Amino acid sequence: FTGIHILDPRVFDYIEPGVYSDIVPQVYRPALDRGDPIAAHVTDGNWYELSTIPRYLDISLAMMNGTDVITGANCKVSASASIRDSVIWDNVTIADEVSLYRTIIADGVSLEPGEHFENAAIVRAEMVRSCDEIPEKALKGYIQGQNYIVPLN
Repeated sequence: FTGIHILDPRVFDYIEPGVYSDIVPQVYRPALDRGDPIAAHVTDGNWYELSTIPRYLDISLAMMNGTDVITGANCKVSASASIRDSVIWDNVTIADEVSLYRTIIADGVSLEPGEHFENAAIVRAEMVRSCDEIPEKALKGYIQGQNYIVPLN
């Protein structure tokens, strides 16, 4: 389940330090068994869970209220670029004839003339090169020029 938890510090009485814990069987169930009060507020509002890059893109697009592109600060986008359903962060440069569809462009990325990306996340390659270790569960990508491209499908 998902939600926001506001917890009393006593909740840590149920959690063994340094060991993985699941809040339902290891906190809520024992608390209920002891008679500790647990309250909830249920709402019919939307909940957006952002644990993956594809979910981040889907949710960003859902919140754009009918616009095709979110553009951050200090971006330079060529008038001949074709961009749909994409999220562009800060300090991005998009050259002539670039085509983007369902793509996240991270801070400081520059795209070369004529590049085409669909269903991708793009960061500066130096961000990946400077990592001591890439987590096993990280989405895999490839270096193209000065960028690291992560396919999202």
